[in-house]
Amino acid sequence: MILGIFCGLAAAILNSIGYIFSARFLLCYKSALRLTVASSLVMLVLSLPLTFFLFPYGKLQRLGEFVMTILIWIFAYWLGQGSFFMTLKYFSASCLSSLLGLKIVLLAVIFMFTAQENPGLWQWIAVLLATGAAISFNWSGAKLGSAAGVFFLLTTLIGYCMCDIFETRLIQTLMAGGYSLMRSSVTATAVIYSVLGICSLPFLFFLRTTRKQIVYAAPHAVLWITSQIMLLACFALLLPVFANVILATRGIISVLLGALLAALGLSKFDSKISRAQWIKRAVSACAMILAIAIYSCAKAGILK
Repeated sequence: MILGIFCGLAAAILNSIGYIFSARFLLCYKSALRLTVASSLVMLVLSLPLTFFLFPYGKLQRLGEFVMTILIWIFAYWLGQGSFFMTLKYFSASCLSSLLGLKIVLLAVIFMFTAQENPGLWQWIAVLLATGAAISFNWSGAKLGSAAGVFFLLTTLIGYCMCDIFETRLIQTLMAGGYSLMRSSVTATAVIYSVLGICSLPFLFFLRTTRKQIVYAAPHAVLWITSQIMLLACFALLLPVFANVILATRGIISVLLGALLAALGLSKFDSKISRAQWIKRAVSACAMILAIAIYSCAKAGILK
C-alpha cells in the first residue's frame, strides 16, 4: 500500500507541475485543443520507441482483448476530452475543475456495481470527504446552469472514469504475463499514448500546428506521460478509487506551487485569488489529507 500511495503522490506532483507549463501554453495560444494535439505528438515521439522495445510480443495470453482494451481507452479518452471542451462553454474553468472531483464518487459507484471493489462505510466516508474537498477547492459559487452543461459534465466524468478502469486492466494484463510493476506501467503508458498520438496526427494538419507550439507543449507532455507511468502503477496497486483519492492531492500541491510562483514573481501562470479563497483552499487541503488517512486506515483494516 505504501508504494501505491508513493506512486499516486508522485503522479499528483508531476501533474501539478505540468499544469504550470500548460498554463504557459494557454497564455500564448488560447487553445486547449492545440495543447492536447501538440502534447500528443510529443508523447508519440517518446512512446513509440518504448513500445517497440518493451511490447510483450507473443507473450500475451489474450492479445485480442488487450487490443480491444486499448481501442476502448482511445474512445473513452476522446469522449472525456471532447466533452470537457464542450463543458467549458457552460462552466468557468475553475468551477469545472472543482466539479471534476465528482469522478471519485462515480468511480466508487461503478466499482461497487461491477463487484470489483465494494467500499466499506469508512471508505465511503473518505470518498465523500475527498470529493467535497476537491469540489470546494476552486468552487466559485456558480450555478449548475443548463441541462446541456450537466449532460456534458456527466459524459466528461464517464469518459475519464472509463480511462482509469481500462488503464488498470491494461497494466493488470501485463503483470499477469509475468512483467514487473514498473515495466508493465511503462509499457501500458507507452502503448496507449503511441496509439493516441497516431490517432491525433490528422489534427496536426487541421490545426496547422507549428514547431514553436510543439516546443511550448513539450514540458507539459513530458511531465504528463511521466505522471501517467506513476499513476498506472498506483492503479495496479490500489485500484482506481483509492488512487483517485490520492490524486486529488493535486489541490494541496497547487496551493504550494501557487505560493511559490507568487514568491518568484511568476503569478501570471496561476490564478490570482483572495485571502478568503486561500483560507478555503487550506481547509479543503486539510480535508483531503484526512480523507486519505481514513481510506488508508480502512484499507489496512484499522478502521472497520
